[in-house]
Amino acid sequence: MGKKAAILIILGLIAAFEVGYYIYYGVEPLTEAIKPKIEKISLSWGNVTYDFTEIIAEVSVSNPSLIPITLKEVVFDLYVNNIKIIRGSSEGSVNLASFQETVVRLTGILNNSMISDCLVSHLKNGEKTNIRLSGKAVFDLKIMELTRSFEHALNVTTNILASMSTNQAETIIIGPTEIVLKSLTSSWGRITSEEIEINHEAVIYNPNQYPIPMTKIEYEIYANNIRIGGGSTHNPIILGAGKDTVIQLTTVLDNTLLDEWWITHIRNGEKTKITIDIYSIIEIHNITYKIKVYRAEGNITTNILKF
Repeated sequence: MGKKAAILIILGLIAAFEVGYYIYYGVEPLTEAIKPKIEKISLSWGNVTYDFTEIIAEVSVSNPSLIPITLKEVVFDLYVNNIKIIRGSSEGSVNLASFQETVVRLTGILNNSMISDCLVSHLKNGEKTNIRLSGKAVFDLKIMELTRSFEHALNVTTNILASMSTNQAETIIIGPTEIVLKSLTSSWGRITSEEIEINHEAVIYNPNQYPIPMTKIEYEIYANNIRIGGGSTHNPIILGAGKDTVIQLTTVLDNTLLDEWWITHIRNGEKTKITIDIYSIIEIHNITYKIKVYRAEGNITTNILKF
């Protein structure tokens, strides 16, 4: 008997054993029951630097066969609103023992310069993002290759401007006098790859019997204590005596600063504190006051990799 014939007989006996096993216990068709499977996929954040963010994927694969097999490779892609931001792959082949589950670790690298594109897409889509993970695992079954594909998706929704709007009146002391901020509303303005605008409309009531001139209004916005934007009005404003005055202003976010914010967001457990400070420059009796008119604060929490 030749060597090849002996190997074929042994493989035949093993196959016959597996046929009998699965016919006896029979919970799946034979062809599927003895094929390797992807049992679970989980993603987590790795190292975060100024330029790159590491994403670690752990793929659990099982080999329900009596014969050890080889996992040749696993690759995955991560998409944000159909923008591919990461490709990860395994390094080298992995031996899968029979009747066991094996965890394969993969690494993908996100270039932080893509964060701006992702945020722009998120805002233009009404603060909604679809995150999609897709990939495949290739197994060497000796006589053939088997490819198992996988795909998972989740939706992320935010309401970033909720903390930048209010209808609760707030009295503001300005030197020897006071004014009332009656309301503040915020909405997204122009959104480009370079900058993002937030439009604000403030209604301010002057309860005094004299007008109050405001030289200008300055505003700053912070994300996790990092200043990411601001601006000021250019024309003087007069708060009429006993009247409401509507003031419109625009905060401009510099997209080049989002990389630095991203690092803090991930290192802080995907949490960001947003703060916007509004100052008024007012002249009363030839004295100039810089007064913080309003501070709006809010929190943003995400769970981007929770598939």
